[in-house]
Amino acid sequence: MTSWLKSCLVLFPLLLLSCTPDYGVQYSVEEVVIEEVIEEIIEEIIEETVGESILDQGYIYNQAIDILFIVDESGSMANEHDVVRNYLPDMHSVLIGPDFSDLDWRVMLRSADPDDEHYGWVSWDDANAEYKLNALFSTLDTRGAGESGLDTAIQSTAFDDDFHREEADLLIIFVSDEPDQSGYSVSAYEGLIATYKIYPFQTTEAAIVYSEDDSTVYPECSTGDIGTGYIDVSEQVVSFCDPTAWGDILLEAKEHVPTLNEKWLLSDVPYNEDSIRVFSDTEEWFDWYYDSVENAIYLTVIPEVGTLISIIYVVEPIDTGT
Repeated sequence: MTSWLKSCLVLFPLLLLSCTPDYGVQYSVEEVVIEEVIEEIIEEIIEETVGESILDQGYIYNQAIDILFIVDESGSMANEHDVVRNYLPDMHSVLIGPDFSDLDWRVMLRSADPDDEHYGWVSWDDANAEYKLNALFSTLDTRGAGESGLDTAIQSTAFDDDFHREEADLLIIFVSDEPDQSGYSVSAYEGLIATYKIYPFQTTEAAIVYSEDDSTVYPECSTGDIGTGYIDVSEQVVSFCDPTAWGDILLEAKEHVPTLNEKWLLSDVPYNEDSIRVFSDTEEWFDWYYDSVENAIYLTVIPEVGTLISIIYVVEPIDTGT
């Protein structure tokens, strides 16, 4: 997990001014003794530095992704549900395979009918996770009356607090054989979902639908209606006619999961690279380098999960007249 504290410090031997807004911190002060860490860093700086400095902080976290399947369960899907049941469980081979072995993932299944409250989710560390994934997808039915996947996505991000995590990428996969019929327009949906994640985490969408090219590319495939709406908001579109490619959605999404454990963008530009100090909890950390083009610190050795990383650097030296 990661959480950000950014402070601006003006340092003099006898004067300290600081501003420290909270950016979604999930660890309590008692758990990580933030005050003790900051105090120790400040003491070091006061002894050695006179100038305006910045303190950027964050935690080493498990790289995580939440995967939300929103599946059309209306009557029109009756012919496709066998395909969905047969191939969505196969995506667990990606989730439990080597490509996802270093990711903390969760999978939720929700109906595209926002009034259908029947849903469930599975986590990578659940006992018998593979079995539970198969069981989750086997619950698919044609009980839903609505085909409003965009509405369901917004509803889920707003209310499914037990599933969605602040510090995880979110992948939303829409599955339908017809256009979205949500109350939210595409532009309204995109405007809302764009505010949901805070850097470095993000939301991406994919769609398993029928497209205009299917009749040409898959002439033997019985296509349904074009998945407009879902196609419009999705970075990836995979056809019902090519279920063997569905797992590619997960592999593509994995590339989006932030690598902040290695790369730490600075909130301001250091006046001098030599002024940069990096701490791992209360110990100074020397396994890093500064990239001036990206204005980022790269850790060449990653501390253990839960470690507080503190980066402090001078942005403007103060002329003391000596």
